[in-house]
Amino acid sequence: MGIDFNQLNGEQRKTLRQALMGAFGKSKELDRFLQDHDFEPLEYYSTAGNLTDLVFDLVEELSRTGQLGKLMAGVLDEREEYPALKDLESRLRAESTKTEESLLEGRVLQRQNPYSTAEEARSSVNVEIRGKLEGISLLEAGAEVTKALEGVSFKLTKLAFDSEGER
Repeated sequence: MGIDFNQLNGEQRKTLRQALMGAFGKSKELDRFLQDHDFEPLEYYSTAGNLTDLVFDLVEELSRTGQLGKLMAGVLDEREEYPALKDLESRLRAESTKTEESLLEGRVLQRQNPYSTAEEARSSVNVEIRGKLEGISLLEAGAEVTKALEGVSFKLTKLAFDSEGER
């Protein structure tokens, strides 16, 4: 099954733009291609002066209007010999897989350490302490506070360790 060029994520669009710039060395070539394939002239999509910005604007507009797939079908058909287009679909699939794995990894890390800052960890412990201190003696309260502080120390150590591992 082919790639839906209109549903690309950011990394995939970046890869696609680089491939288009490799296939069309000059804006005139790209403009000619667009007009030969019943698209509007390039100036309709962008007034930028350089190829990088022109291609960016073109990809964004054609993706927004659902026409990026039509453009890429023509480009891949007529310019398949260009090195920038070789294995484009497999590279885009790889980008998609990499992005999905990264998102999944982020969710797993979040579940392992629900506290993103030391302040969140302290706040969580404060709520725990307040709930446990109602209706108990001063001695029992002291013991609960000591246990809670040990918990804060553990949570802050874990937070520091987790943050260090992400670098």
